[in-house]
Amino acid sequence: MKKMIRFITIMLFIGFSFFQVCDAAEPQYGGVLRIIDNVGTPSLVATVDIKSGAQYGVTRHTIMDHLFRYDSEGNMTPELVEKFDISKDGKTMTWRLRKGVKFHDGTEFNAEAVEYHIRNMKYGAKRFANIEKIDIIDPHTMRLVLKEYDSTLLWLSAYIYGEIGSPTAAQKPTTPEREAKDHLVGTGPFKFVDWERDVSVKMTRFEDYWQKGKPYLDGLEFLFIKDPMSASMVFQAGQAHILVGPIPQVAADLKKKGYNVISSDSHTMYLAGDGANPDSPFADKRVRLAVEYAIDRKAISDFIGHGYTKPLTQICPPSLAMGYHPSIEGRAYDPEMAKKLLAEAGYPNGFETRIIAMVSDDRDALGAIQGYLGEVGIKAKLDLADKGRMVTIMKDGWKNGLKFYMAGLDYNYAISLNVFFDERGIYNKSMIRPPGFQEAIENAIASFDPVKRKEHVQTIVKMMYDEAMIVPLYVYPQIFAMQKNVHDTGLCEVGKFLWTPADTWLSR
Repeated sequence: MKKMIRFITIMLFIGFSFFQVCDAAEPQYGGVLRIIDNVGTPSLVATVDIKSGAQYGVTRHTIMDHLFRYDSEGNMTPELVEKFDISKDGKTMTWRLRKGVKFHDGTEFNAEAVEYHIRNMKYGAKRFANIEKIDIIDPHTMRLVLKEYDSTLLWLSAYIYGEIGSPTAAQKPTTPEREAKDHLVGTGPFKFVDWERDVSVKMTRFEDYWQKGKPYLDGLEFLFIKDPMSASMVFQAGQAHILVGPIPQVAADLKKKGYNVISSDSHTMYLAGDGANPDSPFADKRVRLAVEYAIDRKAISDFIGHGYTKPLTQICPPSLAMGYHPSIEGRAYDPEMAKKLLAEAGYPNGFETRIIAMVSDDRDALGAIQGYLGEVGIKAKLDLADKGRMVTIMKDGWKNGLKFYMAGLDYNYAISLNVFFDERGIYNKSMIRPPGFQEAIENAIASFDPVKRKEHVQTIVKMMYDEAMIVPLYVYPQIFAMQKNVHDTGLCEVGKFLWTPADTWLSR
């Protein structure tokens, strides 16, 4: 009897192992993947229709393919652009487009479609402003002549800027109610079906997708649930396969319960004082250093992150090799040093200031920062702004305050530095910048050689650290929770909010 039980056990184990191997190796067709997102979509229209930023994340990427994409190692590779060449001076790019690609409405994807996109794109149009001339060599070959080389052009074409929609659909008369259905027509693996603002989006399989045999799924459905606890309950009830962006506390709980939880670095949080104002306390480098020494960033990260956030000693985390400067040791938590620096700067009893933050920002983190600053004499009131007022504050500048904000983590970190810290940008109008800083950013953007571009980027990171331009706090994660029957999503592998919906499949 014991031998029989042992035999059955072994056979079950072998059978289960065989099933696992087959399951992993052979994708299955069918099923509708349901995804819970925590941010509703305020604008779900084609790129040429977008007049301001829109939350698109994992949603639009299912409908719209990109000119380029990232691989699992973070390298920029072709997608709709099959091959490309760059002249020695970097000012001429030749794109050879993929043949045999159709938009969902049957329109052929070709050079004219790409040119239409570049000429008519409203969202981020300035990103293509460096293109001086476009020559269409043949239906699937085009030449772009640039005013000057821009290392960010190809990289940005792997994001929303490179989402190519049907020019036929874009020129179709429509109404606000039908705008998404009429104009959101791409070459992606799924076609738009219907949506209800801030409630749901439904998509169906594109039968003529250019990657033969894909997608594996019959369709997709996105459910928008803002409350993190409600979203988690719906996910745990089995009513969705993927939960996008659970807060660290919820993610830690789901992981304990056996769900597949994955994460990657999403963005960094920092404080920026108004050091550009000569009458501000933060114009004194010693004060900026005092703020950094005063805050126990590891304690805050541990408190709010539940193992998912990481403290920062420089603006770029170690996970991003292009921007992380290995020689920076960082400044450890040292409140006595903070008090000493404040006294040297003429503030032996501290001073009063404010922390400007969004009403949606983490109150626990803000409260902790406020407490640490108070311990060294910096009495900081919380000034919570809605999105509209925060945009005005960033655009017009601020006085006597620390702005609590985030910075992106693009694989080409020159993009993040350009967007968030360039003096011509809107995010840090009042932040102090040392001589040569703007030139360093422009050198990074214009650098043709990736090795030299990395050197320029790390020079900028070091300048920011040496001048205490900002106080780096922690890196916040991008988190996804998935049911165990979800496979090959590419989430947390191919860039922030990018994934591989054509490869995704459900096992049964």
